[in-house]
Amino acid sequence: MTLVFSLFLFSCLGPETTVTNIVNPDGSVLRRIEMKNSENHFQNKQLKVPVDSSWTFVDSITISEKGDTTWFRTAEKLFINTEEINKAYLCDSGVNREVARSAFFKRKFKWF
Repeated sequence: MTLVFSLFLFSCLGPETTVTNIVNPDGSVLRRIEMKNSENHFQNKQLKVPVDSSWTFVDSITISEKGDTTWFRTAEKLFINTEEINKAYLCDSGVNREVARSAFFKRKFKWF
């Protein structure tokens, strides 16, 4: 019972977060962090990915038909290539710093 309660408590402490890496045809990588919360309270320390002033932030809200308000914060950064994003992984000081990660981009063509 205590375990269930603690899981419920800790799951409600932060915003719902999605991290997406989009690889463009030129090899650049757009990293997007989308957070969704039931209150207008976002802190960068809640992010699983360290961010700095080189990131672009956009805040928005939606109001449901029932009058419920949901706040969104989106952070994006364009990395020029996978080597640059791998350097960011190595310098990670956030909660995922112990996780081994790497990115690579390999082009393949059907006629080769």
